[in-house]
Amino acid sequence: MKMGRIKPIGLRPAGNALVITVLVALIMVISLLSITTSLTVSNRQVATNQGLANRAQFAAESGLLRGLQSYQMALNYLKGIRVDLSGGNAAAVRAAYVQALYRFCYGNSTAGPSLSAFENTLNTMQTGTLCEALPIDPTLSPAEVGNERLAILINPLLFDNTVYNGQVSNPAEYWGRLALGMGGSEGVLGSSDGLEDRYVVQVDFTPRRILIQNSAPVLVFGDPNNAIIATGRVVQGTTVLAERRVARGVSAASSLGVTNVTIQNISFSYFAFFVNNTVRSNGSRVVLRDGFTVNGPAFTNGRWAFEQRTPPATFNFGGQFGSAGCEQGAETCTEAQRLAGRGYYLGDGNNTSTFATVPENDSATGLAGINPSFARLRNPAGNFLCRDENGGQVVCADDAPASTWLYDVNWQRNPIPMPGSDAITRFERNAAGGTPTTSRDDNGNLLRDANGRIVVSNPTDTAGFFIDSSLFTASSSNQASSGWRNVSGGTVVINLATVPQPSASVLQNNTGRYVGTPTVRVYVENGRQRISVTATYVTGYALAVQQECYTPPPPGGGGGGGGGGGGGGGGGGGGVWLPELQKLADYLFNLGSMAHAQSFTITIDCSRGGTPRYRTYWTNNPNDPNIIQNPRPTLRQTITVVYEVDEQGQVSKIADNSAGVQTLPSGGLILSNSAVPRSAIPPIQGPPPGGRFNGVIYSSGDLAVRSVGDVNSASEANNSRAVAGYQQLSIAARNNILIQSNLRYQSPIPDPLPADPGQWPRNLLGLYAGQDVRLDPQGYLSITSNSNRNLLVDGVVMAQNGEVRGHDSAFDTCANATRLRDGGSFQVFGGVIQNRLGAINCGVVSGVFRGYRSNHTYDRRLLDPAYRPPSFPEVSNATLSTTVNTFLQGSGSNASNQGFWRLIGQ
Repeated sequence: MKMGRIKPIGLRPAGNALVITVLVALIMVISLLSITTSLTVSNRQVATNQGLANRAQFAAESGLLRGLQSYQMALNYLKGIRVDLSGGNAAAVRAAYVQALYRFCYGNSTAGPSLSAFENTLNTMQTGTLCEALPIDPTLSPAEVGNERLAILINPLLFDNTVYNGQVSNPAEYWGRLALGMGGSEGVLGSSDGLEDRYVVQVDFTPRRILIQNSAPVLVFGDPNNAIIATGRVVQGTTVLAERRVARGVSAASSLGVTNVTIQNISFSYFAFFVNNTVRSNGSRVVLRDGFTVNGPAFTNGRWAFEQRTPPATFNFGGQFGSAGCEQGAETCTEAQRLAGRGYYLGDGNNTSTFATVPENDSATGLAGINPSFARLRNPAGNFLCRDENGGQVVCADDAPASTWLYDVNWQRNPIPMPGSDAITRFERNAAGGTPTTSRDDNGNLLRDANGRIVVSNPTDTAGFFIDSSLFTASSSNQASSGWRNVSGGTVVINLATVPQPSASVLQNNTGRYVGTPTVRVYVENGRQRISVTATYVTGYALAVQQECYTPPPPGGGGGGGGGGGGGGGGGGGGVWLPELQKLADYLFNLGSMAHAQSFTITIDCSRGGTPRYRTYWTNNPNDPNIIQNPRPTLRQTITVVYEVDEQGQVSKIADNSAGVQTLPSGGLILSNSAVPRSAIPPIQGPPPGGRFNGVIYSSGDLAVRSVGDVNSASEANNSRAVAGYQQLSIAARNNILIQSNLRYQSPIPDPLPADPGQWPRNLLGLYAGQDVRLDPQGYLSITSNSNRNLLVDGVVMAQNGEVRGHDSAFDTCANATRLRDGGSFQVFGGVIQNRLGAINCGVVSGVFRGYRSNHTYDRRLLDPAYRPPSFPEVSNATLSTTVNTFLQGSGSNASNQGFWRLIGQ
């Protein structure tokens, strides 16, 4: 068999296509893998960049937090400014103070006014811009800037260096760096992957200007747009891989980031206990008894007298303590008296013959039984101070021995005079929303505009509540218009045409006016502050006839008098108004009143003896039993006006019934007046429509103050709250204030206070009287009908020219003390300031304590100059204190604001 050659098998066309497809697919897979790998690397790069940006952002925000801490530290240091004008070198301190303010504005430049012209403007300007600070020379070193422009922060006469607590070694350089915008810090947050997260912070305290507000200089520091700038960076070696910048305080329109430092006199509300004159009007001396405790600043212009006893009395003072040694108060004190008066009395009661002279400063020597914490010296930050080995002052260590403690005791301070009339003027101006005109209308009232508001000059955009005493009468409600007339046969016809009418002055001072003392009620309802005023309004007069059976006294004997005849009488309907006022009679007819009559008949029954007789008089007392007939519905009406104040100071009127009160012109007795009745002028004027409440309630006369509506309600007396948690009030009267109930805060004050003043409750109350503050509790708390109730007042109580004392006449000399009960305690959470120490008790009489025990606790918020009742009087001749306000929070309406910071660069 023959074998043939085998032919190779050829590729078919379909098989070739398959191979090509496989090759293409392989190429696509390889390409896809290449593209996927490229995209993953790119995404990883983007993710890495975003991660670096986030790290830089976090570093910037961390730096901002550190910047805020630096800013807060600077604010705490600023509180150390204390311009002490109470010592012997007051003139030198004053000169340094004026020069430091001048250098704040002008440095060493000659571009400013003369120093004398600057000081004159400083002393006379009420409000406005004192200066715009000149630009700082950026070529100066920080220390040079501090010495040139910020003397007020480094001059030891003006600034308490102990506030640094050893943290600042060179104040001039520290403040100069802040002024140049170099303040702040930088640091490394951490490192990973060979990268470092860094931050750099700038804190700006550049001097800007000095404003004058309420006669006090306000130093303005800082950049309003960028008070704190923090830059966060991620770096590798020297290369910056990512950067973010954030700032706090960014809205120029709201002056955010600006710090205001107000240098002002301290308020009298600063004192826990202040007495101008420690000698009472009867010549006896006020003696502080065993256990007397004041846990805040205490001062007298006189001399303190301490009880001396066995065992030794103990006194506890937790703050500044001192005296001037002027026995009759500051007003008549001479330098010789002050120098001779340094010291205190020791004795029991009025026997205070032992007078101890003590060193001028830093000593409580000679007082036996003193609590070891007696008036220890503190710096403005509240730290106790001790004496170091060189005789200087340092912040005390926790275990500092008592032998190194310093005391804030000075028995020879400069006198602190009580405020002058400008204190009343300030309350009056702020309550009226401007200065009331001194002109009066024909009735002696303050002038009012077409809307019934008191006419003022220099109006302001805020106002308080003004209670106008010119609308009140101080004269008697009765006027006798005839002498006694005998009645033949016991019956007489009284012709109204022959009855003398009251004098014009009585009409003018009574009808159409308020009588008595207005009552202001401050209380909280539904969480809101309510303010109401109630007063009694006289609408007209009525004729009264007093009748009696008269028996003359025996020869040489004392007076006698017949019994009262009674009776009223009748003829013709008994009209009571003068007949010639026909228009008035017609008006009364229109009211549907009883018919007007020309005359009426009375009969006096003296069958038991005596001569019948009568006399006529006019009265506006509707309860007078001698009124024959009163055609008016009432001679007096109670008027109440109620307001509500919200958290923003916006005022709403809740109730006012004065518009419905009808007043007959001049009581309806003067022919020249129109017979058309007029509406009563409300007894109180609030802020104008759209105006905000500034916290002041003022009466130009006397004023009764309470928080309760029902004085007889025990639950209301205990539970009522006078001052809303957001409200700060000053209630002032030109004459006397009568406290008629408890006055409590809605938000209690914690003890101890939080370190951050921003967390302190806002409610605050000041009671100011030009004369006395009198304890006049009503109903359930009455001192003459109940006992052991306690009278509780949260706030500062001040009697400028008088006393804080019990109102009942038994407190005058305690001769009738048995009419008083044991009132428990008069408890004040705040401070008590008075011209003379008034009597609030008469001690134990007939085995019962009569009156109130003194039990006061200091509100330590008042140590902060920013906490003072509105418009409260300031102390002159003392220490100018610092209030620091800063604005760092961004505005929520600012689109670029993100929470509390803004991203400003990357």
